[in-house]
Amino acid sequence: MATTVRSSARRERLLAIALDLFTHHGVRRTSIEDLAAAATIAKGSVYLEFRGKDELFRAVAERVVGEVLAAAEGAAARSGALEDRVTEILCAKFWRLYNLVHARPHARELIETKDAVAADLFRAADVKFARILDRTLVEAAECDEWRPRKPYTPPEIVAVLLRVAHGTSYGGPRLSAAAFRKRVRLAVGLILDGAARA
Repeated sequence: MATTVRSSARRERLLAIALDLFTHHGVRRTSIEDLAAAATIAKGSVYLEFRGKDELFRAVAERVVGEVLAAAEGAAARSGALEDRVTEILCAKFWRLYNLVHARPHARELIETKDAVAADLFRAADVKFARILDRTLVEAAECDEWRPRKPYTPPEIVAVLLRVAHGTSYGGPRLSAAAFRKRVRLAVGLILDGAARA
């Protein structure tokens, strides 16, 4: 049991260090030796946890996806105005990924590696994420907090919200978390108000 706990703790520590190295130095420039040195363990100890860099990257991606989905679920469960909940759900994903990947000098390489090694994880997470948003809108409609007017449906509105939030970070200088959230909140308000019954 002690070995399992120690291995689990070592694995979590390696994932955190790998995420930092990948985002700061790129996947190609990060070696297993770099990871071992940063973790102050032997290179062989890394291989006890991961067969190679692709498996390590996939595990890091699983961790990030899990954190994003948990944060989105947490935002959906909060009390408060629908616009605020939807904004926080969207920021749980798009700010996290913008800050983690797109704002880094190795963004293209990180995205290419994600597409090669973990695309299925992200596709599955995208479906779950859209369901969280859809459920939030449906629940708001069921309790008369907000209702879409015809011909709009929650899934269509979710699709627009996702595209707008995704595009929020493009163009212009790097955004702070507050500026990003402000842009997303403005878009959410406009979309939900525009799609709501009068």
